Amino acid sequence: AEGWLHTAVSSFGFSGGRDLGFFRATGNLADYLRSMGRVQEALPLASQSLAGLESLGSEARGDALIGQSNLALLFYTSGRNPEAEAWYRRSVIGYESMFGRSSSEA
Repeated sequence: AEGWLHTAVSSFGFSGGRDLGFFRATGNLADYLRSMGRVQEALPLASQSLAGLESLGSEARGDALIGQSNLALLFYTSGRNPEAEAWYRRSVIGYESMFGRSSSEA
Protein backbone atom coordinates (compact mmCIF):
# COMPACT_ATOMS: atom_id res chain seq x y z
CA ALA A 1 0.00 0.00 0.00
CA GLU A 2 2.80 2.40 0.84
CA GLY A 3 4.30 2.08 -2.63
CA TRP A 4 0.98 2.93 -4.26
CA LEU A 5 0.59 5.97 -2.03
CA HIS A 6 4.09 7.22 -2.88
CA THR A 7 3.28 6.69 -6.55
CA ALA A 8 0.07 8.71 -6.20
CA VAL A 9 1.90 11.59 -4.51
CA SER A 10 4.59 11.52 -7.19
CA SER A 11 2.05 11.34 -10.01
CA PHE A 12 0.20 14.39 -8.76
CA GLY A 13 3.53 16.15 -8.23
CA PHE A 14 4.61 15.50 -11.81
CA SER A 15 1.31 16.77 -13.15
CA GLY A 16 1.76 20.16 -11.54
CA GLY A 17 1.25 19.11 -7.95
CA ARG A 18 -0.13 21.55 -5.45
CA ASP A 19 -3.75 20.81 -6.23
CA LEU A 20 -6.50 19.05 -4.33
CA GLY A 21 -5.42 15.61 -5.57
CA PHE A 22 -1.81 16.14 -4.51
CA PHE A 23 -2.75 17.31 -1.03
CA ARG A 24 -5.24 14.45 -0.58
CA ALA A 25 -2.65 11.89 -1.69
CA THR A 26 -0.07 13.41 0.67
CA GLY A 27 -2.56 13.28 3.54
CA ASN A 28 -3.42 9.67 2.73
CA LEU A 29 0.26 8.75 2.81
CA ALA A 30 0.63 10.49 6.18
CA ASP A 31 -2.39 8.62 7.54
CA TYR A 32 -0.97 5.31 6.31
CA LEU A 33 2.39 6.02 7.95
CA ARG A 34 0.60 6.86 11.21
CA SER A 35 -1.29 3.58 11.07
CA MET A 36 2.04 1.78 10.68
CA GLY A 37 3.43 3.54 13.76
CA ARG A 38 5.71 5.83 11.76
CA VAL A 39 4.41 9.01 13.34
CA GLN A 40 7.57 11.09 12.97
CA GLU A 41 7.55 10.47 9.20
CA ALA A 42 3.83 11.22 9.02
CA LEU A 43 3.83 14.55 10.88
CA PRO A 44 5.58 16.70 8.25
CA LEU A 45 3.49 15.15 5.46
CA ALA A 46 0.25 15.79 7.34
CA SER A 47 1.31 19.37 8.04
CA GLN A 48 2.19 19.93 4.38
CA SER A 49 -1.09 18.40 3.26
CA LEU A 50 -3.14 20.52 5.66
CA ALA A 51 -1.35 23.75 4.74
CA GLY A 52 -2.00 23.02 1.07
CA LEU A 53 -5.65 22.15 1.62
CA GLU A 54 -6.19 25.31 3.63
CA SER A 55 -4.54 27.36 0.87
CA LEU A 56 -7.18 26.12 -1.58
CA GLY A 57 -9.95 27.80 0.40
CA SER A 58 -13.59 26.75 0.12
CA GLU A 59 -12.80 24.21 -2.60
CA ALA A 60 -11.13 22.02 0.02
CA ARG A 61 -12.84 23.08 3.25
CA GLY A 62 -14.12 19.60 4.10
CA ASP A 63 -10.76 18.05 3.25
CA ALA A 64 -9.00 20.63 5.43
CA LEU A 65 -11.24 19.74 8.38
CA ILE A 66 -10.33 16.08 7.95
CA GLY A 67 -6.68 17.12 7.74
CA GLN A 68 -7.00 19.03 11.01
CA SER A 69 -8.48 15.98 12.73
CA ASN A 70 -5.76 13.75 11.30
CA LEU A 71 -3.04 16.14 12.46
CA ALA A 72 -4.60 16.18 15.94
CA LEU A 73 -4.50 12.38 15.98
CA LEU A 74 -0.84 12.41 15.00
CA PHE A 75 0.02 14.83 17.78
CA TYR A 76 -1.96 12.72 20.26
CA THR A 77 -0.23 9.54 19.09
CA SER A 78 3.17 11.17 19.54
CA GLY A 79 2.32 12.29 23.09
CA ARG A 80 2.01 15.97 22.18
CA ASN A 81 -1.33 16.35 23.92
CA PRO A 82 -1.57 20.16 24.14
CA GLU A 83 -1.06 20.43 20.37
CA ALA A 84 -3.50 17.57 19.78
CA GLU A 85 -6.16 19.27 21.87
CA ALA A 86 -5.69 22.58 20.05
CA TRP A 87 -6.08 20.91 16.64
CA TYR A 88 -9.11 18.86 17.78
CA ARG A 89 -10.77 22.03 19.07
CA ARG A 90 -10.01 23.85 15.81
CA SER A 91 -11.50 21.02 13.77
CA VAL A 92 -14.65 20.82 15.93
CA ILE A 93 -15.18 24.57 15.55
CA GLY A 94 -14.77 24.15 11.78
CA TYR A 95 -17.22 21.25 11.61
CA GLU A 96 -19.75 23.18 13.71
CA SER A 97 -19.34 26.19 11.44
CA MET A 98 -19.77 24.10 8.32
CA PHE A 99 -22.60 21.79 9.43
CA GLY A 100 -24.20 23.52 12.43
CA ARG A 101 -23.63 22.92 16.11
CA SER A 102 -26.32 20.26 16.50
CA SER A 103 -25.36 18.31 13.36
CA SER A 104 -24.15 14.76 13.72
CA GLU A 105 -21.36 15.73 11.28
CA ALA A 106 -19.86 18.20 13.79
